[in-house]
Amino acid sequence: MLEVTPRPCRARPRPSERARSPSGARDGTRRKTLQNALSHGLGMSTAETGALLAAAGIDPRRRGETLGIDELVAIARAEAAA
Repeated sequence: MLEVTPRPCRARPRPSERARSPSGARDGTRRKTLQNALSHGLGMSTAETGALLAAAGIDPRRRGETLGIDELVAIARAEAAA
């Protein structure tokens, strides 16, 4: 006989929370520069996202789909520090 005990599920972020994250903002719009995608997705001005990306050491002209995990973490850390 086998006994199965369900584990509690990890809470998933609601769609609105996910959209406000850097990775959600990056993925929310395709074929835009990272600066424009983040401006739109995070509700920030292009100057603010430019400063955020500069703090993370990322070229704002890149496309979001070209970012690696380390770069997403750098953006999240720069946003948290702002």
